[in-house]
Amino acid sequence: MWNCYELRAVAIKKINFKIQKNPPTTKLDPIKLVSLGREYFVDSWVLRGFETLVNREKRMSETDAHAIGMLETFRIMSLREERYRRKASSGSDSEDSDSLILSGDVQTAFQTELESIAEKAEAFHRSPECD
Repeated sequence: MWNCYELRAVAIKKINFKIQKNPPTTKLDPIKLVSLGREYFVDSWVLRGFETLVNREKRMSETDAHAIGMLETFRIMSLREERYRRKASSGSDSEDSDSLILSGDVQTAFQTELESIAEKAEAFHRSPECD
């Protein structure tokens, strides 16, 4: 099914609608979003998962780190540290301003992976239609 572009596009659109209805810090499992985004080549899911991991208060477990990879875990922890530094220097407790500031930072930190996923997704545009 995932090789059929039109069916894939409809499925992703429906899932994106459900994801976007929930703020990044809700009960959507960010590790699952990253895993599914990688498996099905949906860069927006991977980005959303990473953004949630950066901005949530809950610490990452060893299982989480293993699931997304050590380099990615290091990047997330570095972004979290930067978030706390910015929060401390601004004297603000507002999560919204921190999230907005870091959204571009998250995309930059994971740019190579996100571009690779987007390229793989683009291959579905070039694949033959469903039989």
